[in-house]
Amino acid sequence: MDKETRFKSIIEENRDRIWRLCCCYVADENERHDVYQDALGNLWRGLDGFEGRSEVSTWIYRVTANTCLGHIRTERRRRELLDADSRVEEMEIVDQNLGEEPASGNDDVRRLYECIGRLRPVDRTLVSLYLEELSTKGMSDILGISEANVRVKIHRLKKELKRMFEETGHGLG
Repeated sequence: MDKETRFKSIIEENRDRIWRLCCCYVADENERHDVYQDALGNLWRGLDGFEGRSEVSTWIYRVTANTCLGHIRTERRRRELLDADSRVEEMEIVDQNLGEEPASGNDDVRRLYECIGRLRPVDRTLVSLYLEELSTKGMSDILGISEANVRVKIHRLKKELKRMFEETGHGLG
């Protein structure tokens, strides 16, 4: 199979996953579209170097998360240059009005994404992988941590998200 056909097949199977990961990192809809396109470009450029030592989904998550984190770093530097007189606080990743509602349109799901957006980038990645129902092994491979550490972090993140949700006056089941 040639590169273009292989790429189209991979993207067709993973388009929604790539988009959801971008949603976890980038609040502004226009920026999110740009980051999504950048991720696709990075996936295309990296396809020849993908040797298949990991699952395609693992590789896609790594490339997409790195693209999102690179965008955040670039955006932070740009804002610091524009506002050299004051210290720029941590960029708000997901604001109160997500540009695009999750597919269900459910208010609780939107609120959950808002809470996820307040987590540290590595924690957002872990939650995103968990929501995609990746195996503990898959999450471990993507994040470069042990499976036991993945399980502990997930347990702690569930508690943290529940606490955040309750602070906003809405409980999680």
